[in-house]
Amino acid sequence: MKNWTKAILYTSCAFLTLENHLMLSHASAKTTTQATNAANASSTEKHKIAPVDIKDFALKDGQPVWFVENPELEIVTIGLVFEFAGQQSNPENKPGLSHFLTSMLDEGAGPYNSQAFKKKLIEKNVHMSISSNQDNITVVFKTITSNIAEAFKLVKLALTEPIFENDAITRLQQQIGAGLMQSLHQPQVVAKEHLLANIWGEKHPYVNNIEKRLEFIPKITSADLREQLKRTLTQSNLKIAAAGNISESKLKADLEDLIASLPKGEKITKSNCGKLENAGKIIHKTMDVPQTIIYFAHPGIDRKDPDFYAAYLLTQALGGNAFESRLWKEIREKRGLSYSISLGLFNYNLKYGMLGGTSTKTASVDEVIKLIREQWQDIAKNGITQSELDLQKQFVTESYPLNFDETSSIVKVLLSYQSEGLPKTYVSDREELFTKITTDDIKRVAARMLKSEDLTFLVVGKSEDLTFPVVGKKD
Repeated sequence: MKNWTKAILYTSCAFLTLENHLMLSHASAKTTTQATNAANASSTEKHKIAPVDIKDFALKDGQPVWFVENPELEIVTIGLVFEFAGQQSNPENKPGLSHFLTSMLDEGAGPYNSQAFKKKLIEKNVHMSISSNQDNITVVFKTITSNIAEAFKLVKLALTEPIFENDAITRLQQQIGAGLMQSLHQPQVVAKEHLLANIWGEKHPYVNNIEKRLEFIPKITSADLREQLKRTLTQSNLKIAAAGNISESKLKADLEDLIASLPKGEKITKSNCGKLENAGKIIHKTMDVPQTIIYFAHPGIDRKDPDFYAAYLLTQALGGNAFESRLWKEIREKRGLSYSISLGLFNYNLKYGMLGGTSTKTASVDEVIKLIREQWQDIAKNGITQSELDLQKQFVTESYPLNFDETSSIVKVLLSYQSEGLPKTYVSDREELFTKITTDDIKRVAARMLKSEDLTFLVVGKSEDLTFPVVGKKD
């Protein structure tokens, strides 16, 4: 999928911490019976991952690299994360520039036009993925071991000598514009955008204002792209990980050549904030939709907080695990008010919190909101049961080893851990960090975190059919 398509669709997905992504990427949904059987298994059973020997070494300029060597497969994957180069780096009057840049980086470089460059990647068996999110730009490329030198050359050209041909810019402007126009009629995308504008503020860099992007995209020039490239894809805010069949000396030499070609840039540091605006309000967005969409947000917890692991298990028990969460049972199973309901922690460079979503018939909106608040209050007061906690621990540990089944997965995990400031030992420490959590820990953290009066709801539906009193900003 082209990066610009991902840029449009990201607003319809829950903002999650890495732990949520790890589980969602690999853990297949269990039926209620399967989940109950898992809960009955011995709580002392361990699901240790296969030993992963994470080496770390420094390039000659001091840049650290995490590396898992695997001589058994003739494959190498390299990952680069340019921190703070994502959506938050866009100039205020140029929304969407970061996403557009990543879409252009395989549209021709050096002596190769767009078609020739893509053909070269295919000829050399190089798979290159370049993506942008709220915070970062990530480059991951994979090839067979014998072609790694060619892979580095092509990636170096893409990052340092992109052509930015006018024809390619015009083509992508038309494609992205068409995609953005379609997204204006996608209720969940519109709902998420409206919620984020209200809990983060309309001018926050994470807010994906589709109408402003539609206005700016046709104005993007090659000069805009070159300036953004020079300003954001720099050595100073770079994380590197690699896995596969390559020696440390060879990897080091190839990386040093690539990194030396990038501008130095300035080291960036930014502080995270958990404050959300419009706490406790119900905000209505009028839209002609068959079912009313409900999103809800709440303050969360910083990834660096010692209570994060208890908070994560708490969130999973409250609404994160399909079939086995409190919200699922109360809203879907017992009353059939919705087909699904989800909840997750989000944690980015500038913001952290909790975000959930569901949909229901208009006549049930009041009841769904009431039930969500009741479950918030109940767990805040009483915590969760031992069986609920045991089940969540098993979900966390059982799915985790599958993230180390191929070089691409390993690299993405290592890059995420580096970006979150975790040590390389986290891979082996992670299970104990979760399994040592007790119901007393959960109850203490629940009392600290969950405040039903701080829940913000965004309701998207027909105004004439909604019965609850609308509070806050109206449209």
